[in-house]
Amino acid sequence: QTIARVNEIAQGMDFTANLSAYDAAATYDAQLSALRSQQTFILGRYDALIATGRYDSFTYNGKTLSALRAEASGGIETQLSSLEADLANNHYLLNDAQTNNVLVSIRSLERERENNTSIITELTSQRDALIEKIQSGTDGGASQIVESLTSFNSRIVTLTERNITITRDVAELYASIGYTDADEDGVWEKTGETVQDAQFKAAVEALRTTIGANTQTAKEAVSALYAAESE
Repeated sequence: QTIARVNEIAQGMDFTANLSAYDAAATYDAQLSALRSQQTFILGRYDALIATGRYDSFTYNGKTLSALRAEASGGIETQLSSLEADLANNHYLLNDAQTNNVLVSIRSLERERENNTSIITELTSQRDALIEKIQSGTDGGASQIVESLTSFNSRIVTLTERNITITRDVAELYASIGYTDADEDGVWEKTGETVQDAQFKAAVEALRTTIGANTQTAKEAVSALYAAESE
């Protein structure tokens, strides 16, 4: 049963699928997602073996499974989270081919903002009409109108805050593909290059190398464990 269990773990897994996805990724977001999936995979393999309680005495290159897991875990989550946050804030592009995708995203956000603005205008008009009723004393249910006013104001505030967020995101996206706000009318023009930060790129590639090395170690350790249990 032990041999069958280890055989299932060792042979029934593709240790490199996520790394292959990274290598084929067209965006930094996809690359980081693949690296995060691979890190989860590696730690999960160690955890599955450790949880059985059967392999506490097993060592690979003089290290127990728990020690190997600790090495694979060390600092990776912090690096991934930092890179993900950096990407979210700066919208780095892996290559110029992403420009059209960014423009599509921008247009989608701009349409949402336009729609929100129309709704805000309508809600404001309805709210002001209710206020006039209260002020003129012609309303037949003041409490209900006050409740409606609260609802209108809440929706207006929510949509207004969303539009502020959209405006910020649109500006960041335009900047990421080399556009600048050319005039007061909000017309953006291409004046520079896409944001391709060399330091960020190097950090992502270095993390891929580290996780790749940890993957190879995990694969070898599991195979060694299988071999040892098969003897």
